[in-house]
Amino acid sequence: MRVIYLRAVNNVGMGDGGNTDLARSIRGHSNFAEYTPICLLLLAMNEISGYVSSTWVSLLGGAFLIGRLLHAYAFWNAQPFFIGRVGGTALTLTVLVFLSVFCFTGDTYQGITAATIGSVSVAAFR
Repeated sequence: MRVIYLRAVNNVGMGDGGNTDLARSIRGHSNFAEYTPICLLLLAMNEISGYVSSTWVSLLGGAFLIGRLLHAYAFWNAQPFFIGRVGGTALTLTVLVFLSVFCFTGDTYQGITAATIGSVSVAAFR
């Protein structure tokens, strides 16, 4: 909606018309369109396979949502929000890696009860 609004306000039909706010909004929208379909597909594949607990799928889906919201907030602000952009990107990529590994390893993770990521332990309830 923000891209449409900025295009209307700045009278720009194609491209960004040299407007930095519009360029940033277009890029944020494109970034969402690049990552969301593959993540939703991986979430669905993991859920349908039955090899990964629904808790893992829910936690990873929630983490992806938080990552995308942080990243979007960073693009929304006129002031640079470095933590939101880097944190959102890192969270998004971490979720994609986990979902990809779960897809390729299948039933290896069916019995998982906890995974240690660095020094943080994330419990999965079955």
